[in-house]
Amino acid sequence: MSNPSRMGDYARYSGDYDGVVNQTDGSFAAKCDANNRWWFAPACRHNSSACIPVFTAGTGWKVQAMMQWSTAYGIPAAIAVSGGWSLFVKHVQTFRALHYWWVPDSTFIDMLPEQLIFARHSANEWLAGDKKTGGLGSYVSKMVSNNLRSKAGRVREFVSNMNFELPEIQNLLLEYKESGSALNVSCKWMQDNRARWSAWKPKLTSCYEGFGLVDASGAFVPNRTLAVGCGLCQAGTASEELIDDEGRTFQCKQCPPGYSQSNTYSTQCEPCPKGTSASSFGSTTCTPCDEGDYQPDTAQTSCISCGASRTTLLLGASSLADCVCQAGKIEQDSTCMDCNEESMHCPKGSTIAKLEAASGTTDLKGPYVKRGFFSNPEAPLDTYKCAAELYCPGGSPGVCFGDREGLTCGDCADGHYWASNKCEPCGAVPAAWAFSVTMVVVGVCGSYYMLTSSYTAKASVMMSTTAALGMLVALFQNLGVLNTVAVQWPDGLRDILNFASVFTFNLDALGFSCAAGGNVARYVSTASFFWVVFLALPTVGLLTNFIPILKRRKLAWEKNKTISTTGQFLQVGFTTMCNVGLMPFMCYRHPTGQSSILKYPNVFCRTDDHVIMRVFGALVILLAFTFFSAACYAAYQAPRWSGKPRLAAIRFLIFRFRPNVWYFGLVLLARGPLLSMPGVIATNMPSLQLTLMHMILLGSFCVQLWFLPWKSPILNLVDGLSVSLLVMLLAGSLGYADSSGEDAARVLSLFGTVISSLMVVILGGMVMLGLTALIYRSALGSSKELRIMNLGKVPQEKDVFQSLLDVATFLKEDGQGKEATFIKDLSNLSTYDIGTITRAIHILADDLNMVVSQNGSMRKSSSRRIATGTRTFRTQGLEGTCGHQKLKPNGRYANSRGE
Repeated sequence: MSNPSRMGDYARYSGDYDGVVNQTDGSFAAKCDANNRWWFAPACRHNSSACIPVFTAGTGWKVQAMMQWSTAYGIPAAIAVSGGWSLFVKHVQTFRALHYWWVPDSTFIDMLPEQLIFARHSANEWLAGDKKTGGLGSYVSKMVSNNLRSKAGRVREFVSNMNFELPEIQNLLLEYKESGSALNVSCKWMQDNRARWSAWKPKLTSCYEGFGLVDASGAFVPNRTLAVGCGLCQAGTASEELIDDEGRTFQCKQCPPGYSQSNTYSTQCEPCPKGTSASSFGSTTCTPCDEGDYQPDTAQTSCISCGASRTTLLLGASSLADCVCQAGKIEQDSTCMDCNEESMHCPKGSTIAKLEAASGTTDLKGPYVKRGFFSNPEAPLDTYKCAAELYCPGGSPGVCFGDREGLTCGDCADGHYWASNKCEPCGAVPAAWAFSVTMVVVGVCGSYYMLTSSYTAKASVMMSTTAALGMLVALFQNLGVLNTVAVQWPDGLRDILNFASVFTFNLDALGFSCAAGGNVARYVSTASFFWVVFLALPTVGLLTNFIPILKRRKLAWEKNKTISTTGQFLQVGFTTMCNVGLMPFMCYRHPTGQSSILKYPNVFCRTDDHVIMRVFGALVILLAFTFFSAACYAAYQAPRWSGKPRLAAIRFLIFRFRPNVWYFGLVLLARGPLLSMPGVIATNMPSLQLTLMHMILLGSFCVQLWFLPWKSPILNLVDGLSVSLLVMLLAGSLGYADSSGEDAARVLSLFGTVISSLMVVILGGMVMLGLTALIYRSALGSSKELRIMNLGKVPQEKDVFQSLLDVATFLKEDGQGKEATFIKDLSNLSTYDIGTITRAIHILADDLNMVVSQNGSMRKSSSRRIATGTRTFRTQGLEGTCGHQKLKPNGRYANSRGE
């Protein structure tokens, strides 16, 4: 009774301000008696004994309305709020009084209470706070579980059809309270009202939403004719209303194509959203469009193909804009163009714009130019293979490393050269090259005075040293040729090969472009060098003979020695010369179908520049072929020239080798062009190049093992080791051409570096040994010579001579009459032993001026060799000489006929 808003409304509409108390805050509260229990209506406020008790409970249910009713209708009421439900029930049952109650309810049903009726309820007045009209009354509703329709539809419909009047419910409640058995009361009512509740039962074929007509097998049917009941609509169907003569019902219809329903108890099928479709009736789900298809509309039965060369990044594409180029294609001007997989990475959705925005080669989701290739910014799909992967880091078009330029990043800008992995300004490099060229000219001319024209069968210190230097140069030339193979060498080995390439005139790292200019000028200069030296040396030799002071001091050049000096230069540079001559014919292919020269990648094949370079290359090849042909002729004639001055002209070819294999220089000469030829034959096939080079080196190695050509044993060992290591390096290089993964690459990298280093160490050690021998002159060719030079101790000459005397004494004194026994014993020797004895006898006959019988195998040498003495023979008691040429030990030339 202290609710301020309610009491304020009471006072305002009833005018009974005596029945309320004005609070200090301006609000009102009901004025109760002295004990604060009862509120008295105006009709009995002055005589409380005349008041009728009125009870309510809770928070004062309807207390304001009771106060207004009492005042408005003069009811002598004394209103009180019971302190709890149990007291409320007790008060009503104990006292003869009015009370608040609701129906239907059985609490006071046995008291047969009567309802006090007031004026019809006015909702507007109650809303305003004026509650003198009657209350709204009780609304009896039927409440069921919200999923009862799907769980027990017929039960729900039966409950929905039930209908009871309020007095009827009250009477049933009274019967229940009197009998105490709800079952008995219910059964009696059903027996008495069968017709009434039978009408409430639903028809078996009266289905409602979410259900549909079914036949005896449970299959859905379209009308009542075949139906026996209702069934829950399954996924892929929807409940559809059906009106017939018997009234309203529902049927379950399959979702049409373009629609689906994944739930049961559904009243409609959902249209397939964009990017999906349903092609059949009764679809439970819509299928997302496959890759390469899209669907921009809803409720569709199929998806639309993106067309040839296009696909989608994901399933369920809903727009034509979702159609992108397939992997291996790239979009240019709204057209999907082929993307060269060798040079570019083009995943799905690649576009020229994305390619131009590429940053590096790590984002596999976007397009980029692969490492080792260059893309022309003006035509991004035109890609070019770079000579070295380092020069072309890839990523976006137009990117070169270290400020390099050109479609293959093959050159530095004018006035710059490549050094320390970047283009550096030339600066003083041209002057340095001018000085270097001058020194080369002086060195080449001065080499004439450093060479000798004499030939000896025995190795000398100078011969061993120069031979070792020649091996070292040849090794670097071979490694330089190997560097021309288009393989991504590991760092350590690449540094060694780059250094070695200087010996094949790859001089760019030394700033040669600063002195010579562009690609064509550099090549023409390099190619012309061989012809210039070849023509200059004889010219200089000829001119020296017209200078009196040189002739007086015997410094004028001799004809044969001049030829030998020229041949020495051509022989040392033969591998380089062949490689340089063949360079314009080594064209490797670009992804565009064009080709570039391997050494000069910015020069494209079949262009005017290429024609010029081929002309000069052909001239170098002509020089190499002419020289090799002349060397072959000289080697063929060498035995005949023994003892003649002209032998000095070919000393460069024969002085390093044993007399019986004087021609081995041809093998070394032939190896140079043969190693360069795979670069011409298989420029675009590195594996084949390496295989052919491996076969060539292995073949020359076998020949070398068979002949052991070098005069000094240690030279045979060093040359054999260096060539065998080079063969192993080539075998390992095949792994670089087709790597089997990072682990294999690391192993091959270490293998290549170690092998290359060993070759340099071995040959460098031999050179150092030779230089040491130049200081210690007794190291070779004396009684105190070092064992390492001959790989062991060589017997003293006097000991050998004494052994020969012992053999002669034995044959003369003890061999008489035992020829048959000796012949039989000789037949038991191995082929190699017989051959060794025969060769030794022939060497004695040729080089020790032996007198031999004209009959038998000693009549002529069993093997051709360059001799240092004269073999003579007996003819019926007369001495004669063998009719072929020899070189006498004193170094003077003569033939066996004394000419």
